[in-house]
Amino acid sequence: MKSLLEKNHPSLYEKLENEQCNEKKQEAYYEFVQSSNKIEKADFFTLLPDKRAALLDSTGKSIEKELKSLVDGLSDIADMVDKKKSHSEIADKMMDVGVAAFGVLASEAFENTLKDHDKLTTEVIKSAIEIALDVAENLGEIGEIIAAIILVIIPIIYFMLKPAFTTVLIINDSDEDYKFGKHFNTHGKTTSYTTSITSTFEKDGQTFSNAGFFTSSKKDGALYGTQSGFTLLTGQETLAFGAECPLNGSNNCYCEFDKSAEQISKLTEKKKDLYHEVSKGGLGLNIRGNSKSGGLAWFIGRIYNT
Repeated sequence: MKSLLEKNHPSLYEKLENEQCNEKKQEAYYEFVQSSNKIEKADFFTLLPDKRAALLDSTGKSIEKELKSLVDGLSDIADMVDKKKSHSEIADKMMDVGVAAFGVLASEAFENTLKDHDKLTTEVIKSAIEIALDVAENLGEIGEIIAAIILVIIPIIYFMLKPAFTTVLIINDSDEDYKFGKHFNTHGKTTSYTTSITSTFEKDGQTFSNAGFFTSSKKDGALYGTQSGFTLLTGQETLAFGAECPLNGSNNCYCEFDKSAEQISKLTEKKKDLYHEVSKGGLGLNIRGNSKSGGLAWFIGRIYNT
């Protein structure tokens, strides 16, 4: 984690490392945030079946545990890429973390490699991950892809005392591809989103789903935390997800069809749910959060065929 932060944000890293006081670290982070209002655009990543199952089975505190573990693991992978470790070593780490590929072309290479085999084994999956790594490396983008996914989240987790920050992981278990639509913040600001999440695929009785992070945080010096919404689009269908983490009050989430980003943001505060599920025309959505309280709010959303 440290090397990733140092490489991409050296001035922030130096301040965070040199400050012994947590309050000073928080001030240093806010200085960094104030100097950059960039919204990070990230690619999706492919989950291995066991990690997908663990994420979908998690509730309450285990949601936070699973998502933190995923972010930490992605950070370790990025660090290995930066240190130019062998693809065999990186593939082993990716299998431990539970991810198989990053981005469209690498994910396609991984899926196509699996389809060439009649039966999946650990060796086949590792080989497919290595091929996906080759594709990403040839594009010269794997380190940048992983960094874009997690660099917004890492400083929040490790250096902020009272952040008011939402992290939403959306898992696409459907047979449709989705692209990011719009975002809206009743309070706070969007800090990152995933540009697209392609459909799930199955092989040998195992499900490989693609997923992406969407994050928001309080504005600098604001008296309220974050209350945000975003949409995902395919054809004429609009899927809307919302998440809220106020400085005072309860954390909430919500999902619905055919709502704008602004509408879902406002409905999230009105409904005050920590779990919501809805279905329409053979498609289902749900979202659940880790806790009603806390300045770091973690959510897992799912798109699936009914």
